[in-house]
Amino acid sequence: MEHRTRRRVAVILAVVFLAAIALGAGPGIWLVNRPQVVTLPGGLSLPLLYAWGLLWYAVEAACVVLAYVLVWRSSGDDLWRSSGDDAVWRSSGDDAVWRSSGDDAVWRSSGDDGERT
Repeated sequence: MEHRTRRRVAVILAVVFLAAIALGAGPGIWLVNRPQVVTLPGGLSLPLLYAWGLLWYAVEAACVVLAYVLVWRSSGDDLWRSSGDDAVWRSSGDDAVWRSSGDDAVWRSSGDDGERT
């Protein structure tokens, strides 16, 4: 996935996630806070407030799974190489390198003047 598309998807997922937090456990509870029972498929009866919370929890979980699949995973251009205690990650897109050897870790980017540890 292209960088702009990933960024757009990340922003959309973040907005949906924040809305789900607000509607699920925040002020959205006041919309459904009444003594009513909802019957779910399979004959399970829940108070409306619980069903409301479960609905928004499912939306939050879906946002996290979609972010993992669409945004957080590395593209095929990224390269991981690991041998023993040493690991190297190189991204061809922004010419950045991360190296780890035991307890020492180094990050180098093409825009840096030096190395950060």
